[in-house]
Amino acid sequence: MKYAKKSFLILFALLTGLLLACWRVLSFAFSALDFEPDADEKSDTNVWYNYRTGEIDPVKRYDGIYQERLQK
Repeated sequence: MKYAKKSFLILFALLTGLLLACWRVLSFAFSALDFEPDADEKSDTNVWYNYRTGEIDPVKRYDGIYQERLQK
């Protein structure tokens, strides 16, 4: 009885780990295949607001001068 309980717990832990690994692979695959355009890409205007200086820039710069607003 003692060995049956240990083997059941080991089998349960292995199956749970396998299900968790499959779920993570599936969720990663679906997040990698994101077909929805980003909010920056689908904006109607190409005007970018710099929250540090308060200025408007017509070019999106990827050098880190823009801060993202906190989502509520």
